[in-house]
Amino acid sequence: MPKTFKGHFNIVSKTRKSENKSKNPKDFKETSKVPNYKEVIAKPKNKNQVNEQVNKDQLEEIKQLKDQIALLQATVQQLKMELALFLQLSA
Repeated sequence: MPKTFKGHFNIVSKTRKSENKSKNPKDFKETSKVPNYKEVIAKPKNKNQVNEQVNKDQLEEIKQLKDQIALLQATVQQLKMELALFLQLSA
């Protein structure tokens, strides 16, 4: 006997009911369009705040990159000195 259109809806509704029978709140499907309060608090309110945050993040990244460059330059200097010493000793 072929399933009717109505039968399909009964199967779907039973499936949804069984999904939400759990007592654990983590098991419930998210159906609300209300954003999480943490996301709302963390979100900047306007374009200026967004730009300020982007600038702050970029400045922090630039600072970290400059620190890495300085460390790499010091490492190169150290390796140059060690290579020169090695070449003198091996000659």
